[in-house]
Amino acid sequence: MKHIKYIPARGKDTGFILMCAVCAAGVIIGSLPAVSSVGADCPWLHQYLSPTLCGDTVFSIFARTLLSLLLFLAAAFLSGMFALGQPLGTALIFYRGAGIGISVSAVYAAGGLRSLPAVVVLILPFALAELFAAVIAAREVIRSSNE
Repeated sequence: MKHIKYIPARGKDTGFILMCAVCAAGVIIGSLPAVSSVGADCPWLHQYLSPTLCGDTVFSIFARTLLSLLLFLAAAFLSGMFALGQPLGTALIFYRGAGIGISVSAVYAAGGLRSLPAVVVLILPFALAELFAAVIAAREVIRSSNE
């Protein structure tokens, strides 16, 4: 009897890379219309990621951002229960990336290049951590909907 060898999966992280590419496309496309201040007024578009668009106090910024993130994760959880969850998970990643693009470009439109330190300190760390969690959530949506 011949022993069967274990063959490791090639390209195991290609799904993660593709989701990061979808998110990057969302950031790029989201940053285009906000230059003309299309998404600066609508919280469904900028998703409360920009402190200048959120509110007055630190507590209101934290509460609105947390609510936005919890709604995203709830949508990801619910879409993982259905067979059509794969395109919904990809759309959620794209939507989150577009929100980041709109928020950053609205801050740039308001302050110009002088707002670069504010973007790097206030938006970028939270956005990167949130995108990492969102990409992992979308990966799990796709895995759950496959089963």
